Amino acid sequence: MTMNETNQKRMENIAHVLSEVSNLNMTDMFILLALLKNSKITNSELAKILDFKDGNSAAYHTRSMQKEGLIDKYTIIPNWKRAGLPTEFIILADADGYVTVMLYKDYPNIKEEDIAGITKIIRNNAVKVGIKDVPIIFTLDEHIKPATGDWPALPSYSLKYRPIIGGIAMTTTNGTIGQVGSVGFAAERDSDNQKGYVTAGHVSFWSSGIQAYQPLPGVGNESGTSSLIGSDSDVAFVPYDNVVGKIHVGGGYTIDVDGYYSGGITSMYLQRSGCVSGVELGDYEAVLTGVTIRGQYMDKVEVMDNECQQGDSGGPVYYTYYGRNKVVGIISAYGTYNNADVTFYIPCSEVTSKLDVTPLEA
Repeated sequence: MTMNETNQKRMENIAHVLSEVSNLNMTDMFILLALLKNSKITNSELAKILDFKDGNSAAYHTRSMQKEGLIDKYTIIPNWKRAGLPTEFIILADADGYVTVMLYKDYPNIKEEDIAGITKIIRNNAVKVGIKDVPIIFTLDEHIKPATGDWPALPSYSLKYRPIIGGIAMTTTNGTIGQVGSVGFAAERDSDNQKGYVTAGHVSFWSSGIQAYQPLPGVGNESGTSSLIGSDSDVAFVPYDNVVGKIHVGGGYTIDVDGYYSGGITSMYLQRSGCVSGVELGDYEAVLTGVTIRGQYMDKVEVMDNECQQGDSGGPVYYTYYGRNKVVGIISAYGTYNNADVTFYIPCSEVTSKLDVTPLEA
């Protein structure tokens, strides 16, 4: 295994541990925070899970993650009920040692003693793993109820990526409901050269002005506000300067975008990348016009084999030929066509014309 493969495996293992929040106790959570701040793991069992050969020599790995922008901030949801406290809290553990505690606005009867109890647990556990005088920020936010249930995204797709690239997990919220989707690809608006990215229109609640986050709602995770929804299609544009023409293909690996095709054609063997299914392949099947999907009239959709899953919506469909990767469209929905399970996607001709954008190349 090469050094890059080893580092990638470590990143995936950390993401997996952080996503398996039900298995983390308070001490483990702050051991992870200590790793980010002090480049050490003192818990041998946790070191084993994270695949570090030497539990006290994580400095190189931590620096690598910081350089890649992968440990700017993690969202961790601990089991507060086990600690005897209300459960409506999210902790944001910062790589620099700051801790933000988000209290949901609609949680009833937030008491001073609850805040004091949370503070005590944070400080006590921080001291145990070598973090002294940890700064704690309390803030309020809306209670997000993911429409797709539990967080479904694959670990490597769930990391925070800046610049934003295609295929990775994103979340939108209209204030009370949250939705998980996938970033399509980086694009530039033709009228004013504003950069941003595209995703499925239904991920943006078929509305402009919807706040987007990558990967999850939280302080520092804001990733733009949808500005345009394509008419009679399932496409949305989110202006955001920090984007690049690349697609995530699993395990933290990316491929360059080398342009785009207006859509698929017969005999194309397509690929798609979504935060729940990862990379899947399938034949181009058909183009359909004047169809209704998810109750929404669509001027044009195309069909590829192999059914996507909820959460993949918005992710890129692309075609690779002689090492060059051209985007073909973005995932819209799953369903059946000719009695087979398929993925419906919006071809690039619709994305570019309905949103007045051009895909960015790497």
